[in-house]
Amino acid sequence: MSTDTTIPDEIIDQLVTLHRTIVSGQRVNTENGPGVKIALTYHQASVIDRAACLIEKMQEAIHDAVMAERAWRPIGTAPKTGETIIVRLANGEVFSATWHVYGSNPGWHVSSDIGFVSPHHWMPYPTAPKAEG
Repeated sequence: MSTDTTIPDEIIDQLVTLHRTIVSGQRVNTENGPGVKIALTYHQASVIDRAACLIEKMQEAIHDAVMAERAWRPIGTAPKTGETIIVRLANGEVFSATWHVYGSNPGWHVSSDIGFVSPHHWMPYPTAPKAEG
């Protein structure tokens, strides 16, 4: 599975605008004492609310991208580069398969006694966990 996700340009543009608003020289009043008390203007509170909404949109976009990465895809979109993928046959069986060309017979080959198969869907293998230590 690819860990690269794309955040929509609209959300990035909104975050850039939000950042410029926050750093535009507005001052935050503080008082001394245990902890820091921050007095926010209506505008500052509005900016924080917008930031919270944008963060939620980013989380949803990342979730949607991860779920799309894990979904079954039509076999016509599968890579024919020799990498091993997960395939699903019409009867629901699932195998590891690799695209092979033997003479003039290209096709999806399963690494078992089955040989060539005609899958309907595929998905990439998930990324292996990082080694600990």
